[in-house]
Amino acid sequence: MIRQYRLRNYSFPLIAAVIALSVIGIMIIGSAQQSSQNRQMFGLIIGLVVMFIMSLIDYSTYTRMRWIIYLAGCAGASDRYYGRRCNTMD
Repeated sequence: MIRQYRLRNYSFPLIAAVIALSVIGIMIIGSAQQSSQNRQMFGLIIGLVVMFIMSLIDYSTYTRMRWIIYLAGCAGASDRYYGRRCNTMD
């Protein structure tokens, strides 16, 4: 499931671009609405941790679990669409 990963194969320019664009977006949001800037930074940190963990798992694992991932995505999208709150950090 988790494969041996070599650090030299990791795409650091891609990670740097993702972080840079996210920080720019957080700064823009912070200039308009200061109260949600901390929430956005928290989301960025959680997202980076999840991204790193998911990048260590072999892609064939995701292809075997595609229906579970699809249904979880549909459930999350329908939860947001029908108005229930998914995030209670307010």
